[in-house]
Amino acid sequence: MQELALQEQDFALKIQSKEDMNRTKDCIQAIKEEIHIMEQLNHPFIAELLHSYEDEGNIYILMGVIKGCELWEVIHKEDEDTGEWTSGILEDDAKFYSLCIADTLRYIHREKYIWRDLKPENVMIDSEGYPILCDFGLAKHVTDKTYTFCGTPNYVAPEIIDLSGHGAAVDHWALGIVIYEKV
Repeated sequence: MQELALQEQDFALKIQSKEDMNRTKDCIQAIKEEIHIMEQLNHPFIAELLHSYEDEGNIYILMGVIKGCELWEVIHKEDEDTGEWTSGILEDDAKFYSLCIADTLRYIHREKYIWRDLKPENVMIDSEGYPILCDFGLAKHVTDKTYTFCGTPNYVAPEIIDLSGHGAAVDHWALGIVIYEKV
C-alpha cells in the first residue's frame, strides 16, 4: 500500500461581496471576466488561480500565495530616521525585473489579451525574487483594438486617453514608465 505524501501549501482566498452597495451587475460581471482571463493564462510569472466559486452573496477566488512584497516597495524606500523617501534600484535588478515582465507581457499578448494595468503595485516580488503579475481586473481579450478608457493615470498610454483605440502597445508604454521609475 502506497503512502500518500502530503505537503503543506499556503493559499490566498479573495472574497468579493456581491451585496456591497457599490457593486453593480457590471462590476460583478467584471470580476467573473477577471477570473475567466486568469483561467486562460498559465505562466510562471502570473499569479496562480487555483479555483473560484460563488454563492448568493460572494464570489470566492482561491489563489496560490505570493510570499514577498510589491515591486513598489522595492523601488520606493522610506528612511526610518528622517522620513524621507528615495526611489530607484540597482540597474541589474531593474534589467532583471523588466526582462521578466516583458517576457510575461509577450505571453499575454500572444494569447490575445491586454493587461492594461501594469504598475509597480500590481507586480509582486516572490520569495525567490521573481516578479509575479497580479490583478487582471482591467485585462481584456483583444484581437485588434479596443476603445475602453481605463488604467492608472501615471501609466496610461496616450491612445487610451485620446480614445483613438488601443492594442498591446499600451502595456509596453506602461512598462517603459515602470522602467523609468526603477532607475
